[in-house]
Amino acid sequence: MNTASIRRDYEALAQVLDDMAKSAELSDADQLAQCQARHDEIMARIRAHDVHLADIPEHEQLAQTIRRSIDTIKRFAPKIKAMQDELIGEASTARMHRKVAQSYR
Repeated sequence: MNTASIRRDYEALAQVLDDMAKSAELSDADQLAQCQARHDEIMARIRAHDVHLADIPEHEQLAQTIRRSIDTIKRFAPKIKAMQDELIGEASTARMHRKVAQSYR
């Protein structure tokens, strides 16, 4: 794999982390879930090759962008946790209603 494609993967990682931070800031759980799926795909590609971020020209700029996005995500971690808890609660409530409805059948 050439360094250009690896650089694109790291640039995509930086972008998806930035998108995750924005989704968290906006409390957009659906968008956050989509970002998480893209993140997982990108990380799988990055892990599949032997070249690391430090091996890429201008890696420091990419590393700064990634660090900045991670810091933003960390800042919104309580908000992300609250969204996860809310979604889990909604799913539990929906299951409970479904079970009650089935018991009346």
